[in-house]
Amino acid sequence: MTIKLIDIIVHPDFFAMTAPYSPLHERQLVVREKWEERFNMLEKRKDALLLYFSDMTWSKINQGLKDSSSTSNKIELDEIERIKRCKAKLGKRFILFGWFEIPDSKDLTEMFATRGFTYIPQETKVHASGEILEVCVFGWGNNTASVLGIPNSNIEFSREESLTNDDCGEILNWRVNKMVNLFMAS
Repeated sequence: MTIKLIDIIVHPDFFAMTAPYSPLHERQLVVREKWEERFNMLEKRKDALLLYFSDMTWSKINQGLKDSSSTSNKIELDEIERIKRCKAKLGKRFILFGWFEIPDSKDLTEMFATRGFTYIPQETKVHASGEILEVCVFGWGNNTASVLGIPNSNIEFSREESLTNDDCGEILNWRVNKMVNLFMAS
């Protein structure tokens, strides 16, 4: 199967992991919804695959996939459920990586070959989103395209489907204000 689109999601819910029991900010909820819309689109598009770079370690992912009741962190539970949905929707077109894994050309070439995927670097598009746009999303998106020989002109970084540094600053201020208001009310 010839792949024409490589979708990349990098560290979804990374910023939520810093305060897993706090409510999610509106921007986080919007981004999560955009990710789900993207996964649904990818399910229908048979010439696309998803490289999913989790914010969780392999041991936490595997434990959560075996028995999610062993995970008490709400954001980690959400991540496990998202991984399960992606795997169910995309099958072999879903390629999962654990925390801070950065595959090289040999890794990706072997993964693609074992799954029966081919691609034409000059024609293949890369779409990258996740957290945080200016750091990990740019880094993993550029690295993936580079190791696959895909030109930079074929990379799209989605601001709409990502949290930015500015978003994180706004979310942090929002959290602090919520805590101060809660403290003042008690």
